[in-house]
Amino acid sequence: MRTVHPLTAALAALLVAALGTQLVRADNSSVRSEPTGGSGLGDRGDAPVGPPSQQRRVLNGFLSERGSPRSLGKLGSDELNPPLQRSHREKAVVNKVGQLTLALSETENLVSEATKPMSLNAISANLPVYPQNFGAMCDGSTDDAAAYRAAARFAMVSGRPLHVGGANLCIIGSSVPVAGSMAIEGDGEGKSILVGTFNGPVFVWTATGSEVARSSISDFTIRGQFPSHVDYTGSRGFVIQGDSESFFQYNRFTRLTFESLYAAFEIQKAPLKTIFGQESTAAWLNFNDITIRSGSRNAIYGWLWNNGSGTGTTYSNIKTAFTTPDAAAFYYKAGVVGDIVINGGHFGGKGSTLIKIDRATNYRNNILVAGSQLDAGMSVPFSFQPNLPTYQRISFTGNNLGGGIVLSIPPVADSLIDDQLADQRRAGKNFATREAGRQQHVPLFSVTLDNLNPFTGTECTVMVAGLVGGVGGGAVRATYVIGRNGGDPIVTPVGSPVATIGAPQFFSIAPTVVLGTGQVNLVTNFTPTAAGSNLDAQIRCMGGTYAVSRL
Repeated sequence: MRTVHPLTAALAALLVAALGTQLVRADNSSVRSEPTGGSGLGDRGDAPVGPPSQQRRVLNGFLSERGSPRSLGKLGSDELNPPLQRSHREKAVVNKVGQLTLALSETENLVSEATKPMSLNAISANLPVYPQNFGAMCDGSTDDAAAYRAAARFAMVSGRPLHVGGANLCIIGSSVPVAGSMAIEGDGEGKSILVGTFNGPVFVWTATGSEVARSSISDFTIRGQFPSHVDYTGSRGFVIQGDSESFFQYNRFTRLTFESLYAAFEIQKAPLKTIFGQESTAAWLNFNDITIRSGSRNAIYGWLWNNGSGTGTTYSNIKTAFTTPDAAAFYYKAGVVGDIVINGGHFGGKGSTLIKIDRATNYRNNILVAGSQLDAGMSVPFSFQPNLPTYQRISFTGNNLGGGIVLSIPPVADSLIDDQLADQRRAGKNFATREAGRQQHVPLFSVTLDNLNPFTGTECTVMVAGLVGGVGGGAVRATYVIGRNGGDPIVTPVGSPVATIGAPQFFSIAPTVVLGTGQVNLVTNFTPTAAGSNLDAQIRCMGGTYAVSRL
């Protein structure tokens, strides 16, 4: 027997209210009774009732925008609107108050497939799984771990998100296993709070036998709750584990807070041996808007990587608030360390370290830290032990370093590392002329020393490259030390200008002191014998307090 959809019954009642009271027999004949009043849909209560196909047209008119029924003819059938053939199970019936109830097949057909609502099963397939439906109390005292485990199993099987948190704190007294690709979501870091009360990980995510990818974890807090005398060194927010073949990748962790846990994340994935060394099959992850802080107990690590750094992993808007000198935001114990990006973070706390790397690491390449704030309470951004093998393509630039931070620079190649108080300015200029036969004086750059500091200075290197019409092309480099000893700048060349091998020194570079201003102008001179001269010039200065500008 067919199930009557709730909307079907509602539409039938709507039709009755619009058409008036009409008794319909199974043989499609009818007996007219008194019409009902207006229906509220254009006061159509006096409209006669036609065959089912006309009834369908009428109702479709009601449902359409500004729709109105056409004038209906006599009851019965005609060539344009033949009566519907119904089985004995689909006969129209009359309800207790004598109002029309359409046959099931007719009422279901009145609404097109496009306008039918989703079934309850389809709707529920998109809803989160709530541990409260499995017995979680979330009252701040009851251990809800068993309910969370049951809810997590159901979420994994059904492919639905697991919801975390409740009206109060949800106490987790043992680990909640997770496997496969899934979503875990809360209502916000300040609203959905899980409290771990045992010396272990709250979530254990296993990737064994198949890839775990494109999962989303967002919008809740995991807080540790341990008395001061209780061991909590095993407490974690998430532990990622599994074999050396199944990748845990392209997963996103967003808007999460970890408080009073020994480590927020620990990656225990079995190592994968590659030509680069021991790597981790947890890779290409995204951690965005993560807060890690101490509370009743000290937070020690943000990310603890045991077998590699996770190639392609990015960390954005990470905030740490550590309270002990042994803390580190990122700790790489072994394997490959590299191909990672740390951007736009805010790190700090009492002697802590940004990145800690142990002896067993290899391939220490491609580490970018940019656009971040390192508070004065930190000790060092990098803790490199030991210094071998050499680091390559390390970029630590565009960061704000608080006072007292010591930047330990290991042996590096192809790297850019900016320490605190390091000052470097650059400028560039290009020039072209069609003239020939006369000397050209091309102003390039000005270097102005700080007038408030009469004992400052800088070293500047100027490079000019291009073509002197009719003479030749090449490059010239000159370096100068520009300093003050209480008066106007003094310019001292460092060695002799160097020109392209085999070419004349066709661009001459000359510094000129502008008396009483602390400014030195740098000009290039050349004399073409034909048209078509052009040049590109760059300057790079480093040193004390000064300004560089293009003339």
